[in-house]
Parts: sequence; structure tokens; C-alpha cells
Amino acid sequence: MQLSFSVKQLGKKRPFIRQQHLEIAGEYHQAYSLHSILTHIVKQQVQQFNKGREEKNLLSFLKADQIQEQATQGKVALGALSHTPQADSDQAVEAVLQAFEDGIIAVFLDDQQLKRLDEIVQLTPDSLFTFLRLTFLAGSYW
Repeated sequence: MQLSFSVKQLGKKRPFIRQQHLEIAGEYHQAYSLHSILTHIVKQQVQQFNKGREEKNLLSFLKADQIQEQATQGKVALGALSHTPQADSDQAVEAVLQAFEDGIIAVFLDDQQLKRLDEIVQLTPDSLFTFLRLTFLAGSYW
């Protein structure tokens, strides 16, 4: 079954993640909890992220002009990704579930907002999940 989703952020014209499709086990018109949908999407995104980092690390050797440019700055480096560990899918799932519980992200299925992780949804081939990253105003009282 194919699941469609996108990620948007308030105040931005373009989506953070354009509509993507994800293959998950199951059948349309079957009941799924929001918790399981979030878990599938986050694990797929982490896997895709880690794969991209591996490919980038293997193929991102510095060219002569890049070495010369960095040498004028006093340090030649392969970049921030060369020594960083891979993203952990379990921690990412935990973070997204906590963000949902804390109201940092809102989740919509088509045009209906989902408000609980245990909420059961029915999916169709045309279903679209939209994740909205909410931004809070920061301020202080004097």
C-alpha cells in the first residue's frame, strides 16, 4: 500500500518536504493508528537520510579548487558529515511522538486534523497526510 505525506511549516510558502510516497505493508480501508503511521514515516525518512549521508561521504572528496579555497582560510576539512554518527530511528520516532504530544507538530489526514496518537484512521489511495511544523512566538515578561 502506498502512503502519501508532506511536511509544511507555518510562514513558509514552499513545503519543507514536498509530497512523497511511502510503501507500507497493509491494505487500504484497513484501520491504522496515528502512532503506527508516524512510526512508519519517521523510520523511512531516517533510513533515507542515513543512506544519503553514506553516499555523500563516499563521493564527496575535495576537488583541487575546494582545497585551495579552504587552504586560504587556514583549514582543509572534509565537512561536518565525515565523523558524525548515523541517525537513530528509535530516537527519531520518540522525538516525533513527543513533538506531537507537546503540540509542536499538527497532523492532518486530507483536511481533518488528527488530535490523538491512538486515533484510528481509514486510508484510501488518495489519502494525504500533512504534517505542519508549528512555530511559537518567543518572548519574556519584564
